[in-house]
Order: sequence, then structure tokens, then C-alpha cells
Amino acid sequence: MLGPDRLPAAMRKVVQFKRQLSQMTQSFSAEVNEQLRVHELHENLKKAEQQGLDSLSPNYRNL
Repeated sequence: MLGPDRLPAAMRKVVQFKRQLSQMTQSFSAEVNEQLRVHELHENLKKAEQQGLDSLSPNYRNL
């Protein structure tokens, strides 16, 4: 059990742990969002390339 002499230090550690956990969660969320954005851009680029190739005449597609 925590007595009055150890409670402030324990509370500081809890607050510090909560901050670290929050920072890790924010970093993870930012990384996931960035990867989703990159994936979406890649998919859009593939679609644009495909549409561009589809509009080419067959003579130029195999160059």
C-alpha cells in the first residue's frame, strides 16, 4: 500500500506513463494515416496510368 510519503512519486510515474502512452498512440495513428494516404495515392496513380493507357491507340500501347 502506498503511504503519504510515496504517493506523490507514484502519481508522477502514472502521469509520465500516461503521457508516454498518449505520445505512442499519436505516433502510431499518424503513421497509419500516412501509410493509408500513400496507399491511396499509389492506387490513384495506378488508375490514372491505366486510364491513360486505355485511351492510347493500340499501336502505342506496346512501346
